[in-house]
Amino acid sequence: MTITRFKKIVYILAIALSVIYLVWRVGFTIPWHTSLFALIFALLLVAVNSCPT
Repeated sequence: MTITRFKKIVYILAIALSVIYLVWRVGFTIPWHTSLFALIFALLLVAVNSCPT
């Protein structure tokens, strides 16, 4: 079973965009300077978003 060149490009693009999204999500949308309660739940939300379905 071989994977076509197009599928390889699509897979690489999907992985790259997922990594960029997760870096953005952690770096720019986590409330680092708020309460511990908000930080914990924000990190839990990121963990759930990064789990594959």
